[in-house]
Amino acid sequence: MVSQDQTFGKYLEKFPEKIRKIALSLRVMILKIIPNAQEKVHIGMKWITYGIPRSIIAIKPEYDHIKLFFFEGTRLMDPSNLLKGSGTRLRFVPISTLANMKEDLNLLIEQVSDVQKKRTFRKRKI
Repeated sequence: MVSQDQTFGKYLEKFPEKIRKIALSLRVMILKIIPNAQEKVHIGMKWITYGIPRSIIAIKPEYDHIKLFFFEGTRLMDPSNLLKGSGTRLRFVPISTLANMKEDLNLLIEQVSDVQKKRTFRKRKI
């Protein structure tokens, strides 16, 4: 059986070293904040998702940058105006370097984790 570490690394092999390093740093940040997140590599979608269990964040490597997607991005406070996109829920942060962004990204990851927890534990109306 192939581990997620092997799958993650194998998927990133085709990308430049700089992109692999950023993706690995993002992965570490996500799993530090959401240690119980389930990681799934989606070859067809060309991204790696993290969820508890529903996907809440995705890393999408490109050849010159990475897009960090937030599936509930419209619900997040973004004082640094990092989030891009115009969908009804999905937003992303384009990343070509992590310099001076880690603190802001940590805050967004924490927020999306909190949003997911509230959705998961919300009482259903009967």
